[in-house]
Amino acid sequence: MNHDGDGLVEWMAAHPRLDRATALALYWHSQPGYHQAFASEEEVPDVNRSGWRVIHRLQERLTSGDLADHGLVFDPTDDAAGHEWISEARNDADAAWQIPEEEVDADDWAAEHEWEDGMPSVVYEVLEEAFDDDEDDEDEEY
Repeated sequence: MNHDGDGLVEWMAAHPRLDRATALALYWHSQPGYHQAFASEEEVPDVNRSGWRVIHRLQERLTSGDLADHGLVFDPTDDAAGHEWISEARNDADAAWQIPEEEVDADDWAAEHEWEDGMPSVVYEVLEEAFDDDEDDEDEEY
């Protein structure tokens, strides 16, 4: 995610009602793997410093549990688009800092409640049906 200091993402990361799922999504979309090359904010290119601040603010909140629970889920190993985010992390000697387990562990809540692609099965089924109907309409047009 390229937000280049527009303030919105920093505002979201600091918001008192931010939930864990949104924090995880913001964290991984902010490309922590790229930022692991820098040991301090001063080393980060100016254009990327707001991303550094967002990542470290979210990391603090995720680690401390200072987040709301709105019943949402974000799985960095398999998000709604099927992307696996954790492979982008640097967990080797080249990393200036390591990504904590709280940011890597998939949320078991979704599995326990039989969610699919980060949403309740009822919602998923309605979306699948809508997509199928849309595809049928497109086929009829040609």
